[in-house]
Amino acid sequence: MSKMKFSKSNISLTTSFYFKEYPILTHRGPLITEYLYKMDSVISKAVSNHPRTLAIRVDLRLPHDYGDVSSSLMSRFTESLKAQIRADLLRKSLHGTRVHQCNLRYIWVRERESSSSPHFHVLLLLNQDTYYTLGDFSAEHGRNMVSRIRKAWASALSVITVAVKGLVFFPKNAVYRLSLYSNDFCAVRADLFRRISYFAKLDTKEYGINSRSFGCSLK
Repeated sequence: MSKMKFSKSNISLTTSFYFKEYPILTHRGPLITEYLYKMDSVISKAVSNHPRTLAIRVDLRLPHDYGDVSSSLMSRFTESLKAQIRADLLRKSLHGTRVHQCNLRYIWVRERESSSSPHFHVLLLLNQDTYYTLGDFSAEHGRNMVSRIRKAWASALSVITVAVKGLVFFPKNAVYRLSLYSNDFCAVRADLFRRISYFAKLDTKEYGINSRSFGCSLK
């Protein structure tokens, strides 16, 4: 692995085409090695806990001239989503539905390019036996995962859910299904890691503003 030190922040950078056995995207410049290790760890923990894992890519944007750009936004977002999942599982249990426990894991980065406000790239990892799909994108309200993610971002921003229309964006091929015992597991995992490796790019990160540019679940 080709590495170099970014002395200002004392972080390791790589310009290699691979991280461990996974191909990575370095066409937009070097990637932060510490972030790659953390992302790999989060995915491994998710699959270890839930051998059938649903991975969701989503971008979260801020309203124009929104003042709070701190990493606490993501804490509020993930806590809201966790609370909704707990409530959903409790509701199903009370109705006699078989419930599979679901531990939410996540990876996020905050970036700022040419716009006045930063945006967040996010990967969410859930139990696929609990949630298999995002659900209906056109539904304004509902009990699918699209609605929960929109509601969680609205909660983080302290606005009503309808106000985040256009601020929650699901890119093409936003869903990956990692099945540990399937024949395509290694290929799907490698494709997912390659897809999110650009989260670790040094370009567009903001430093020196007393707020993190990267975060992930620790357990």
